[in-house]
Amino acid sequence: MLELAQRQANDIQALEEVLAADGMTVKGSAGQVRLHPAVAELRLQRLSLTRMLAQIPLPDETGQPMKNPTKQRAARRRWDRVQARREGN
Repeated sequence: MLELAQRQANDIQALEEVLAADGMTVKGSAGQVRLHPAVAELRLQRLSLTRMLAQIPLPDETGQPMKNPTKQRAARRRWDRVQARREGN
């Protein structure tokens, strides 16, 4: 996973270099000013890298693996249902 993230980061850097050299706009087929296609691709690549990195379990300050927020919410909902049943009886 880390190797894939590194390749993704390299792709992002290459796109940033293209935009630094070419600018944020290009001329379209009719001579109109258009957004450089690399801008949209860069945005997608950054989003993809962010999602990829979010899947890597990193330790917290204590060295313990961080808890998955989605799993924590699901557990909290289950616990709330159990508590509601107990209070309802």
